[in-house]
Amino acid sequence: NNFIDVHDFKSLEEQEEEEEEAAKSPDQNQEEEIYGQFVPDADDYAKEPPPLPPHLRHIILNKPSASADTLALPVPQHVALNHLYCTAIKDGMMVLGITQRYKQKHTTTVFYCPTT
Repeated sequence: NNFIDVHDFKSLEEQEEEEEEAAKSPDQNQEEEIYGQFVPDADDYAKEPPPLPPHLRHIILNKPSASADTLALPVPQHVALNHLYCTAIKDGMMVLGITQRYKQKHTTTVFYCPTT
């Protein structure tokens, strides 16, 4: 029941000869496959990067709690984990926060630092 069809078999030498012939006479299809993309302007590369990635703008410290329990924070985005957040200094107090995840639990540690 198992058989191998060797009807179209070509030896290595025959394949090399065909490749050499194809290299000598370029095919019309190869001529049409010229890259059609444009070269970007140098100003596209000279732009300044954004000051902060957009997904890191959502600081969990500034969000109100979604439940009646005021100690419960909303579940943070996965991209916001393990980043140190700093709020603006207000009334001589700087607030730092970091959120970490272990399995399904999220822990947010908040540091209150006086600036004086």
